[in-house]
Amino acid sequence: MYDEETFRTTSHAADRHTTLDEYWDIVKKTFSSEVEAYSFYNKYASDKGFSVRRQKVRRSKRSGALLFRHFLCSREGQRDAK
Repeated sequence: MYDEETFRTTSHAADRHTTLDEYWDIVKKTFSSEVEAYSFYNKYASDKGFSVRRQKVRRSKRSGALLFRHFLCSREGQRDAK
């Protein structure tokens, strides 16, 4: 039989596993455009109770194509200077 503490510990571990699975599902996503990515992350953030902002961007020196874009919580750190 499980006592209350064992149940609580096991339940908490299962929650962490679910949270990690959700995290990796979101982090590994790829998008066909920056607009699509921003829309997805903004919707996800809104569902969780916060908002996102765009931060770093890296573009190809040859073509100017987007290589990566960082999105982060709108309250994290300070904004980069323009």
